[in-house]
Amino acid sequence: MTTTITGYPRIGRQLELKTMVDHYLSHQISITELIQQSTDLQHQNWATLHEAGIDQIPVNDFALLDRFLDTAVLFNLIPERFRQLHLPPLELSFALAAGIDDGQQQAAPLRMHRWFNTNYNHYVPEFDDYTFPHLVGTRFTHAFRDAQALGYDARPVLIGPYTLLKCSTFTGKRAPADYVTDLVNAYADLFRRLMVLDADWIQLDEPALVLAPTQEDLALFDQLYQPLLSQKETLRVLIQTAFGDVREAYSHLITLPIDGLGLDLLPDSHNWRYFNNSPYLMTSISSLVSLTVKTSGVPTMLTD
Repeated sequence: MTTTITGYPRIGRQLELKTMVDHYLSHQISITELIQQSTDLQHQNWATLHEAGIDQIPVNDFALLDRFLDTAVLFNLIPERFRQLHLPPLELSFALAAGIDDGQQQAAPLRMHRWFNTNYNHYVPEFDDYTFPHLVGTRFTHAFRDAQALGYDARPVLIGPYTLLKCSTFTGKRAPADYVTDLVNAYADLFRRLMVLDADWIQLDEPALVLAPTQEDLALFDQLYQPLLSQKETLRVLIQTAFGDVREAYSHLITLPIDGLGLDLLPDSHNWRYFNNSPYLMTSISSLVSLTVKTSGVPTMLTD
């Protein structure tokens, strides 16, 4: 039996993350000091999980501001008003979040939207007609390498392409389906980089699957995942859902060559029907079944 969790709160026991970001924004620390302090906090989080008996440690679930914002920067989902500024990735993240108005340049920030049924708000990526999704930088793989170097069995965690499209806004004439090919290529590029680093698993978070997807939505999901999964090679893929049940999407999920499926198993969830009554879930999706349950307030996943 291997134990793992789907992610870990990044704020710190004493709200260290908020403090360091506030200090950076008020010019009390440099960006180099911010990076070092946030890295130290990530290391503390991993150590906490390891000491608690968690065997496989989720990484890349950490963000200075917002995971959705980090995903937008990772895949070059940058509105034109910010592209022309040519900022480094981290400075770009802060500019997207706060906007720019320095007397010489002006750019309105990304808007925010409630993250499903939580009290958290995420930044909403913008796709315009000139958006070209592709993988940018090495920040994502750096965290994985860092965890490896510390001796952890690490599993990268990333917002999946379907939820990324469904929770973004489109400001031009192009529709979400028009970005599928480039987005698949960007995720596949990341898959290849992780395989070079000997990654075993990747977790793709797809909570948008619980939002009663239509047939058009499910067609979009298939357009993304069928070509993407055909390129996973030795990398095992866990699709993690949350915040509800997947009754509309379940028949699509079990036909995909995924290696793990994460279900939200609240006591009255429709998902229990799939877990209790479907031996197909147990046998055909490799050797991993993900049980997302509440244990002392922390979602826990058991695998074998």
